[in-house]
Amino acid sequence: MIQNTLRHRRRLLLCTAISLGLSGTVHAQQTASVVLDPVTLRATQAGEVQGYRAEDAQTATRTDTPLRDIPQSVNVVGREELDERQVTTLTAALEAVPNIANHGTSANRSETFILRGFETRGYALDGMMLNASSDRPELMMDMAGIERVEVLKGPASVLYGMGDPGGVINMVSRRPDATPGGQVKLGYGSFGFKRVEATATGALNASGTLTGRITAAAQDEEGWVKDRPGSDRQYLGGVLEWAPSDRSRLSFALEHTATKQPFDRGLVLDPTTDDVLEPYDSWLGEDWSMVDAEKTRGLLRAEHDISENLLLRGSLGFDFGHSYDTGIDHQNVEADGTLIRRYTERTEDTATRDLRLEALWKLDSGAIHHEVLAGVQYNRSHMEFDSARAGIDPINIHDPVHVAPMPTAEPNASYDEVVRTRSVYLQDQISFSEQWKMLAGLRWDHAQTQNDDHFDQIKTEREDEALTGRLGVVWQRRNDLSLYASWAQSFRPQSGEDINGDPLDPEEGEQFEIGAKWDVTPHLSSTVSVFQITKSQVATSVDGEDYSRLTGEQRSRGFEAEIAGEVMPGWNIHAGLGYLDAEVTADNEIPEGNELAGVPHVNARLWTTYRFQQGPAQDLTIGGGLTHVGARKGDLENSFEVDGYTRLDAMARYEFESGAELSLAVNNLTDEDYVVSTASDREIVAGAPRNLRVQLGWAF
Repeated sequence: MIQNTLRHRRRLLLCTAISLGLSGTVHAQQTASVVLDPVTLRATQAGEVQGYRAEDAQTATRTDTPLRDIPQSVNVVGREELDERQVTTLTAALEAVPNIANHGTSANRSETFILRGFETRGYALDGMMLNASSDRPELMMDMAGIERVEVLKGPASVLYGMGDPGGVINMVSRRPDATPGGQVKLGYGSFGFKRVEATATGALNASGTLTGRITAAAQDEEGWVKDRPGSDRQYLGGVLEWAPSDRSRLSFALEHTATKQPFDRGLVLDPTTDDVLEPYDSWLGEDWSMVDAEKTRGLLRAEHDISENLLLRGSLGFDFGHSYDTGIDHQNVEADGTLIRRYTERTEDTATRDLRLEALWKLDSGAIHHEVLAGVQYNRSHMEFDSARAGIDPINIHDPVHVAPMPTAEPNASYDEVVRTRSVYLQDQISFSEQWKMLAGLRWDHAQTQNDDHFDQIKTEREDEALTGRLGVVWQRRNDLSLYASWAQSFRPQSGEDINGDPLDPEEGEQFEIGAKWDVTPHLSSTVSVFQITKSQVATSVDGEDYSRLTGEQRSRGFEAEIAGEVMPGWNIHAGLGYLDAEVTADNEIPEGNELAGVPHVNARLWTTYRFQQGPAQDLTIGGGLTHVGARKGDLENSFEVDGYTRLDAMARYEFESGAELSLAVNNLTDEDYVVSTASDREIVAGAPRNLRVQLGWAF
């Protein structure tokens, strides 16, 4: 059970006292309506970003809050930018965001990231966190059904429960529109890339109170790695929204994704050069080493205006995932280049049920305005895991020959794990005046984890609870400028036992951040921030013992700047610069001062486009981008380092009067050899060489 320090508890109690003690007498007749006009509300909840500049975000407060009023860094990538860059994966979408690094692909099974120096093991879809019993998402997500991606930097446990201190990635789905419309896209590109995507939306009854959207996508790709099998992905999703009255709204979303792709641990460190194996398109697996995965997700949401100042809402979400892989793991590389491999056959079945009930209350206490969010949440995450292993013929990394047959494996692991979480949270957004605002929040979580190990015939159960908080202040000296300071906490349960055989306390995260948000023009916004994140109670092993101690600590200090929007009519830009100093500050085995694996000191992103406003090229858009990632340590021991890289991309799009458009995207213009991520000296992921994609679209 987590034991917060007295200092932390005082901060939490102070936060609550300030928030609730300022309520005073309620003047309901003076407050503004909680719910906007139905048409306006639908637009805001859809998360549509006009151009590249977002004005508000839901992830940071679970309300449509202006970004300038949020005392924490929030990055938003909207649909227009996703379309112009021909983005089909979450990894590509996040390339525009500073201080986010790739953290490998779990052998091409999913996308994982490092936020502000710390691994982020999961993300949210429409505010619902994916399965908590798994250490990674179940599959690669498709972006066809996504309207925008929001990234809240720093601890977010007050609203999302257990999690890592780097932040939360939340994908917001595309919502229906009462105006009929749609689009079809056909894509073709290098390395056998083929894709078809379509979406349609409109009113489903004469009054326009029932609207719907359906989106589908199918993709097939041979891939750029020599001799590696190809991959395919299918997506189908739909959303229904019903407004039976001016006070009530109901929505239901359902989607299914299926993928099949090669199980790939990537490259290894070459012992003959002490560098990453070349060429980068080397394949060290076999043609039968594949991953089959699918996921079905549903979300039912309802909300009702009790009065002009009180809104009640609830949501019931579920997802079911299945994955089966016949994987080849890299064990070690001998001096002559022989790679010792291991065959592992895995089956994972996951299920999540998530229930939230919330009340949003707007009230005035004299000149002070409050927007109070109170909620309860119940989440049940379940995973069934089965694994079998066997030896497999080695392969020479310098001259790989793919002839090893699939062996017969013997079971080595089988378990069921259920994580039940019950939570209560309270948040208050306070406006003292037009210049001063405060955000305060508290959350209590109780997590119960049950593990039934069928292989070793052992059943274990543990309980964790945590009280986490956040507090932030915003000073808006001018309408276009916000200065802010904030503090936030996170927690995550961890496995293992201490010297007494008791379960280890959860990891704790804490962030301090100060920053500024400036609307350079009404269409161009920027954010600058500096921060420190400390992750404490990290489990460290004890030599010769089967228990751990909570003596580990890691710290990340950094800076980031972002600017997004329209510089002048037709000229859009999204640029970011980040600096990180992420290191081990305490550990029994890892030397203090070692850098955290996969974290570059410097990273920079730039994407810009220009749409000609007049003349013969009036309907032409051209653009380009730069991605720079500095050198990174390859593992926590800092035993090797991978080089940094700079990648250049370009695009062009022509829009016809008929509603058709033709787009061209070229990635890695200079054909740079580069490493995207590294998990160890036996799992290094390289980036794709120069590649081209052409897309033809029709809007109706």
